[in-house]
Amino acid sequence: QRIQTREGVSDQLALTLAASLAQHSMHPVSRSLVRANVHKSDADPQFENIREFAGQGVQATWRQSDTPDDLGHRKELRLGSAAFCGLPSKQGDVLQACLSDQEGWLATFEFAETPRQEALATLQALAQMGLRVRVLSGDGQASVSLLAAHLNIADAMGDCSPEEKLKQVKLEQAQGHCVAMVGDGLNDGPVLAGADVSFALGQALPLAQSKADFVFMASDLKPLVATFELSRKTLQIVRQNLIWAAVYNFSCVPLAVLGFLPAWLAGLGMASSSLGVVLNALRLSKSLQVDFEGKD
Repeated sequence: QRIQTREGVSDQLALTLAASLAQHSMHPVSRSLVRANVHKSDADPQFENIREFAGQGVQATWRQSDTPDDLGHRKELRLGSAAFCGLPSKQGDVLQACLSDQEGWLATFEFAETPRQEALATLQALAQMGLRVRVLSGDGQASVSLLAAHLNIADAMGDCSPEEKLKQVKLEQAQGHCVAMVGDGLNDGPVLAGADVSFALGQALPLAQSKADFVFMASDLKPLVATFELSRKTLQIVRQNLIWAAVYNFSCVPLAVLGFLPAWLAGLGMASSSLGVVLNALRLSKSLQVDFEGKD
């Protein structure tokens, strides 16, 4: 959306440096920087000693031999949050990423955040099912609150470290709540592992996918609603089968033992009962069609 740079540094140079460094990260902000750098060339800077810090940013050494003359003496670069780059945090409702070198601030990149196309419909469907939605994000509180307001989410926390996310989940569990977590980032691994049930999207980092209970092959949220509906329908059918089995066992079995019911008829009833249980369970094989417009 906008680039601010230190005096003497062009927007394109700052974007080239940031995008080249962002190639070594799978964070959504990094992906946005890579896509924004349309002027790529073979002379793009190369980095070594690359380290990614979950929820903070990326640090690397810029190879001096590949460095443009105007920044040739600067080697250490950091891309990420203001705190990670050793800069004072700026209050605002725009998502930002900072770039710094050994001399300090180099550039700030501002991003326009747009929710996923299916996000609002998915959240509305979850609310209709009686589920409470919270947002736990490592992004700044102001930008998180703005995005949450667009999606009608009342409870949204920003500036969350991986430890803070896990702490919030544990607090919910301590209150007796069953917690489902959806995540796709490097800093979501601990909280995905700690939730009662967890989901990762198809484009999520391998670490997030390995910690999640379910991985959606598609990169959208629509299967989330279908999963909850299927789980509720499964529990409903399990209860029906248990009730039917209990009724049969407590009524027909004593009659057969006391001789009021012929053995062959009791056996036929048992077989019929088992068949009914199987047929009832087969109802789950029908694919669930979730209509996000509220139509059948």
